Amino acid sequence: MKKILALLVVVVVVSFGGYQLYYRYAPSIPDDISEDARNTRDDESATRLFASDKYGFALEYPRDLATSSFQEIEETMTYLFEGTDAKSGFQIFVSPFDEEGPVTKERIRQDLPDLEVENLLEVIVTKQKIHATVFDSKDQAGAPTKEVWLVQGGYLYQVTAPREYEKALIEMFASWDFQ
Repeated sequence: MKKILALLVVVVVVSFGGYQLYYRYAPSIPDDISEDARNTRDDESATRLFASDKYGFALEYPRDLATSSFQEIEETMTYLFEGTDAKSGFQIFVSPFDEEGPVTKERIRQDLPDLEVENLLEVIVTKQKIHATVFDSKDQAGAPTKEVWLVQGGYLYQVTAPREYEKALIEMFASWDFQ
Protein backbone atom coordinates (compact mmCIF):
# COMPACT_ATOMS: atom_id res chain seq x y z
CA MET A 1 0.00 0.00 0.00
CA LYS A 2 2.85 2.38 0.86
CA LYS A 3 4.45 1.69 -2.55
CA ILE A 4 1.23 2.54 -4.38
CA LEU A 5 0.82 5.74 -2.34
CA ALA A 6 4.45 6.72 -2.99
CA LEU A 7 4.02 6.00 -6.70
CA LEU A 8 0.85 8.11 -6.79
CA VAL A 9 2.65 11.02 -5.09
CA VAL A 10 5.52 10.78 -7.61
CA VAL A 11 3.09 10.75 -10.56
CA VAL A 12 1.23 13.80 -9.20
CA VAL A 13 4.46 15.73 -8.55
CA VAL A 14 5.91 14.89 -11.99
CA SER A 15 2.63 15.76 -13.72
CA PHE A 16 2.39 19.09 -11.90
CA GLY A 17 6.03 19.87 -12.69
CA GLY A 18 5.53 19.03 -16.35
CA TYR A 19 2.43 21.23 -16.50
CA GLN A 20 4.32 24.14 -14.92
CA LEU A 21 7.30 23.75 -17.26
CA TYR A 22 5.10 23.57 -20.34
CA TYR A 23 3.24 26.77 -19.55
CA ARG A 24 6.37 28.56 -18.45
CA TYR A 25 8.40 27.68 -21.59
CA ALA A 26 5.67 27.03 -24.16
CA PRO A 27 6.22 28.87 -27.45
CA SER A 28 4.41 32.16 -27.55
CA ILE A 29 3.91 34.87 -30.10
CA PRO A 30 6.56 37.55 -29.46
CA ASP A 31 5.20 40.70 -27.82
CA ASP A 32 6.54 43.05 -30.46
CA ILE A 33 4.72 41.41 -33.37
CA SER A 34 1.98 43.67 -34.64
CA GLU A 35 -1.49 42.21 -34.18
CA ASP A 36 -2.32 42.55 -37.87
CA ALA A 37 0.82 40.74 -38.98
CA ARG A 38 0.54 37.64 -36.83
CA ASN A 39 -1.15 35.69 -39.57
CA THR A 40 -2.24 37.71 -42.57
CA ARG A 41 -2.18 34.85 -45.05
CA ASP A 42 -5.26 32.83 -45.88
CA ASP A 43 -5.52 29.19 -44.84
CA GLU A 44 -4.53 28.05 -48.34
CA SER A 45 -1.13 29.75 -48.20
CA ALA A 46 2.06 27.83 -47.41
CA THR A 47 3.48 30.84 -45.56
CA ARG A 48 2.69 33.22 -42.74
CA LEU A 49 3.85 36.78 -42.26
CA PHE A 50 6.04 37.63 -39.26
CA ALA A 51 6.59 41.29 -38.39
CA SER A 52 8.62 42.85 -35.60
CA ASP A 53 7.48 46.36 -34.69
CA LYS A 54 10.47 46.87 -32.42
CA TYR A 55 13.11 46.14 -35.08
CA GLY A 56 11.04 47.22 -38.07
CA PHE A 57 11.18 44.14 -40.27
CA ALA A 58 8.79 41.62 -41.73
CA LEU A 59 9.26 38.30 -43.51
CA GLU A 60 7.30 35.34 -44.75
CA TYR A 61 8.05 31.97 -43.20
CA PRO A 62 6.71 28.44 -43.75
CA ARG A 63 3.32 27.91 -42.13
CA ASP A 64 4.43 24.71 -40.39
CA LEU A 65 6.99 26.50 -38.21
CA ALA A 66 6.10 27.58 -34.67
CA THR A 67 7.31 31.03 -33.57
CA SER A 68 8.56 32.15 -30.19
CA SER A 69 11.02 34.65 -28.82
CA PHE A 70 13.09 35.48 -25.79
CA GLN A 71 15.24 38.35 -24.63
CA GLU A 72 18.63 37.44 -23.18
CA ILE A 73 19.82 40.92 -22.29
CA GLU A 74 18.40 44.40 -22.84
CA GLU A 75 18.21 45.46 -26.50
CA THR A 76 18.74 41.93 -27.84
CA MET A 77 16.11 39.49 -29.01
CA THR A 78 16.09 35.95 -30.33
CA TYR A 79 13.24 34.93 -32.60
CA LEU A 80 12.78 31.18 -33.09
CA PHE A 81 11.00 29.61 -36.05
CA GLU A 82 10.92 25.92 -35.10
CA GLY A 83 9.98 22.94 -37.21
CA THR A 84 9.04 19.46 -36.10
CA ASP A 85 12.54 18.09 -36.70
CA ALA A 86 16.10 19.30 -36.19
CA LYS A 87 16.59 19.98 -39.90
CA SER A 88 13.87 22.60 -40.28
CA GLY A 89 13.50 26.07 -38.89
CA PHE A 90 15.80 28.98 -38.16
CA GLN A 91 16.53 31.62 -35.58
CA ILE A 92 17.19 35.34 -35.80
CA PHE A 93 19.35 36.95 -33.11
CA VAL A 94 19.13 40.76 -33.11
CA SER A 95 21.60 42.96 -31.23
CA PRO A 96 22.71 46.60 -31.32
CA PHE A 97 25.59 47.19 -33.71
CA ASP A 98 27.25 50.54 -34.38
CA GLU A 99 29.29 49.57 -37.44
CA GLU A 100 28.47 49.50 -41.14
CA GLY A 101 27.86 46.19 -42.91
CA PRO A 102 28.58 43.83 -44.37
CA VAL A 103 30.25 41.96 -41.53
CA THR A 104 33.67 40.58 -42.51
CA LYS A 105 35.32 37.35 -41.44
CA GLU A 106 37.87 39.41 -39.51
CA ARG A 107 35.07 41.23 -37.67
CA ILE A 108 33.41 37.94 -36.78
CA ARG A 109 36.73 36.58 -35.47
CA GLN A 110 37.15 39.71 -33.33
CA ASP A 111 34.04 38.84 -31.27
CA LEU A 112 33.84 35.07 -31.78
CA PRO A 113 37.36 33.73 -32.35
CA ASP A 114 36.29 30.08 -31.99
CA LEU A 115 33.34 30.26 -34.40
CA GLU A 116 33.87 28.15 -37.50
CA VAL A 117 33.52 30.35 -40.60
CA GLU A 118 33.75 28.45 -43.90
CA ASN A 119 32.77 29.28 -47.50
CA LEU A 120 32.15 32.95 -46.71
CA LEU A 121 30.33 34.95 -49.39
CA GLU A 122 28.93 38.46 -49.62
CA VAL A 123 25.40 38.42 -51.01
CA ILE A 124 22.54 40.87 -51.44
CA VAL A 125 19.39 40.08 -49.47
CA THR A 126 16.04 41.64 -48.52
CA LYS A 127 13.81 43.85 -50.59
CA GLN A 128 16.15 46.77 -49.76
CA LYS A 129 19.13 44.97 -51.38
CA ILE A 130 21.25 44.91 -48.21
CA HIS A 131 24.73 43.38 -48.39
CA ALA A 132 24.98 40.38 -46.08
CA THR A 133 27.63 37.86 -45.11
CA VAL A 134 26.74 34.19 -45.65
CA PHE A 135 28.87 31.33 -44.39
CA ASP A 136 28.85 27.73 -43.21
CA SER A 137 29.43 27.02 -39.55
CA LYS A 138 28.47 24.55 -36.81
CA ASP A 139 26.15 24.85 -33.86
CA GLN A 140 27.12 24.02 -30.27
CA ALA A 141 26.38 20.33 -30.87
CA GLY A 142 28.60 20.28 -33.97
CA ALA A 143 25.74 20.10 -36.50
CA PRO A 144 26.38 22.03 -39.75
CA THR A 145 24.62 25.40 -40.05
CA LYS A 146 24.12 28.11 -42.62
CA GLU A 147 24.63 31.62 -41.22
CA VAL A 148 23.45 34.92 -42.73
CA TRP A 149 24.57 38.09 -40.97
CA LEU A 150 23.39 41.55 -41.99
CA VAL A 151 23.47 45.06 -40.56
CA GLN A 152 20.53 47.45 -40.80
CA GLY A 153 19.36 50.44 -38.77
CA GLY A 154 21.93 50.08 -36.00
CA TYR A 155 21.30 46.36 -35.46
CA LEU A 156 23.11 43.16 -36.39
CA TYR A 157 20.80 40.36 -37.53
CA GLN A 158 22.36 36.91 -37.17
CA VAL A 159 20.25 34.27 -38.89
CA THR A 160 21.14 30.63 -38.25
CA ALA A 161 19.58 27.53 -39.78
CA PRO A 162 20.49 23.87 -40.28
CA ARG A 163 22.49 23.61 -43.49
CA GLU A 164 19.78 21.36 -44.99
CA TYR A 165 17.34 24.27 -44.62
CA GLU A 166 19.29 26.54 -46.99
CA LYS A 167 16.70 26.56 -49.80
CA ALA A 168 13.89 27.66 -47.46
CA LEU A 169 16.21 30.28 -46.00
CA ILE A 170 16.79 31.76 -49.47
CA GLU A 171 13.03 31.95 -50.03
CA MET A 172 12.55 33.65 -46.66
CA PHE A 173 15.17 36.30 -47.47
CA ALA A 174 13.42 37.09 -50.75
CA SER A 175 10.42 38.23 -48.67
CA TRP A 176 12.35 40.03 -45.89
CA ASP A 177 11.40 43.71 -45.77
CA PHE A 178 12.51 46.55 -43.50
CA GLN A 179 10.01 49.32 -42.82
